[in-house]
Amino acid sequence: MAVVNNAPIVANLIADQNAKQGTAFNFQIPTNTFTDIDAGDILTYSATLENGNALPNWLTFNSTTRTFSGTPTNDNVGNLNVKVAATDKTGASVNDTFTIKVQNVNTAPILKNPLLDQTVKVNSTFTFTLPKDTFSDPDAVNPYKNLVIFGDSLSDTGNAYKASGNTFPPSPNYQGRLSNGLIWVDYFAPDLQFTNQSIQNYAFLGANTGVSNTFGQITVPGLLTQIQQFKTVNANSIGKDGLYVIWTGANDFLNLATDPTQAVTNAVTNISSAITTLAGLGAKEIVVGNLSDLGATPLSIANNNVANARAISIGFNAALTQALTNLEPALNVDLSLVDIFGLSTAVQTNPANYKFTNITQPLITVTTPVNPDQYAFWDDVHPTTRLHQLVTDTFENTLLNDGVIPDLIKYSATLADGSNLPDWLNFNSTTRTFSGTPNTGNVGKLDVKVIATDKAGATVNDIFTLAVNQSTTVGTPGDDKLIATPGSQFDGQNNIVFTGAGKDELDLSTVSSLPNSGNNIVDLGSGDDTIFVNKSDRAFGSDGNDTFDARDGQGNNRMSGGLGNDTFYLGSNDRALGGDGNDIFRVGLGGGNLISGGAGTDQFWIVNAELPSSANTVLDFQLGTDVIGISGAVSLGITTSTLKLNQVGADTAIVFNNQTLATLTGIQASSLSLTDPKQFVFA
Repeated sequence: MAVVNNAPIVANLIADQNAKQGTAFNFQIPTNTFTDIDAGDILTYSATLENGNALPNWLTFNSTTRTFSGTPTNDNVGNLNVKVAATDKTGASVNDTFTIKVQNVNTAPILKNPLLDQTVKVNSTFTFTLPKDTFSDPDAVNPYKNLVIFGDSLSDTGNAYKASGNTFPPSPNYQGRLSNGLIWVDYFAPDLQFTNQSIQNYAFLGANTGVSNTFGQITVPGLLTQIQQFKTVNANSIGKDGLYVIWTGANDFLNLATDPTQAVTNAVTNISSAITTLAGLGAKEIVVGNLSDLGATPLSIANNNVANARAISIGFNAALTQALTNLEPALNVDLSLVDIFGLSTAVQTNPANYKFTNITQPLITVTTPVNPDQYAFWDDVHPTTRLHQLVTDTFENTLLNDGVIPDLIKYSATLADGSNLPDWLNFNSTTRTFSGTPNTGNVGKLDVKVIATDKAGATVNDIFTLAVNQSTTVGTPGDDKLIATPGSQFDGQNNIVFTGAGKDELDLSTVSSLPNSGNNIVDLGSGDDTIFVNKSDRAFGSDGNDTFDARDGQGNNRMSGGLGNDTFYLGSNDRALGGDGNDIFRVGLGGGNLISGGAGTDQFWIVNAELPSSANTVLDFQLGTDVIGISGAVSLGITTSTLKLNQVGADTAIVFNNQTLATLTGIQASSLSLTDPKQFVFA
């Protein structure tokens, strides 16, 4: 009679094991784990990962002694599912799987690349962002392959804008975002080292928690539709290696439903349904944001709905918290609740703690220059990029506290001695950016300390020197040629220049395209000098027959000839003062200039081949001494009969074809004669 082989069986399940980063791990499979009832049968053992792949390099298995051994590193922190197989001599086998939980041992952040020293000039804007690779933390490893976002305009990075053919939201917006800059997702994703390719964002402006609704001409996918879109696109490629975020609900309540209790129930039910679907698809880590205080929005304040809107938020958040508490064990998923309402309350309670000066007025309604980072709201419901940065911090801190992410570096900055930064210098810990504008009282050097802190409070720091310079350029006694060049000592930005003696040439217009150029102070000294101004420059000719050229400039310059016979070529919206001497002023296509000849016989050429775009004003025309010039009069059709002198109050307007070419301040039209060559020259 043939003997029938019996396969081995699992007699006792293998218990899960704990290992610690940096500590030797050793575990022997108990002898009674597997049994085989066949007499004389000998079992052989093997081990792989649960999916059949080979064990990681740090872990070895001795099949003879049934022993695992190895020392895990920081890269191995997390759960490792290991499958052990027992096989008899006929090849029949059985297996059991257990988990090795590799615990993290905190490692302090390290300095990878020391910070370079920085310089800034007085009255210039200083901006410096710490390079991402300045510090690193071996513990700050992103355990997730994908970031998947569901929600509304608070998380929409351009989906609605693209769907509308880049027409909605209308201007002003920031790259399709309803804010004045980046929103929380834009800051959060790179902090956790997600690449653009690993982010799937389904959030859509105007979305509610349901299936769909319309916003203008756009069909808006609600939360439940977004979940279905994700399911369709990803098919079988989704699961526990993703981090999923749901933040929505506000649009269900902005119009304050007649039955808010039912609206709350419906919204929480929809979110619960979305979580259940994701869990069924394999999601393990789901992050849910609650509602901010809707009563704190400018919309609620304007509509006198503060109390009702706040009550809606409180009711919704309580129901959402209870739903998540029930769902987590039922679905066997990790649910993290991010308390945005708590952030909203903290900002309202003490806005100065967050450097806000206005938490009730929309930024887009402000018509005077302000610091946008001091405003909490961009429009009547949406946060500014600064408030979004605080939302980012709230999400990140929640994930750290819940153990969803192992670690994350947080940044701070002080002076080297630990004292606060000076008032003019700000540090944004979310964007890692220093910014500010020093004045003359800040000239000198600052030693600035940047501190990187991990979850456990371990720190590392680096110090860089910030030199605040009063940028002064001094010429030689000879003929100098100074051309503004970006990145040089003479960069055309808040420079102070003394050219000294000689026939000097100084060009500030070469950097006119740069946003921070201009605001220079120039003393040309003695000699016949030439200067090309840019914008908001102050140039003094001092002594000599100097030439001032503002045609490539951008306005708001002040040019003073001083002593000598000077020549001015004017652009737009500048001030030109001839000073002592016989000066010549020539107007180009621009206009809006204020011109003063000063002492001497001066020529004011108010037309030169083409008409100016707007009238120029001569402040001190001297009868019997100064002259008005028209160059190209014949080709333009300007004659003594077509040119008009109109009295406007105490001034005289020189008009051609109903266009005012120039205004002579304090001059009576009756005292002028177009046919007097001592007053008017037609060339």
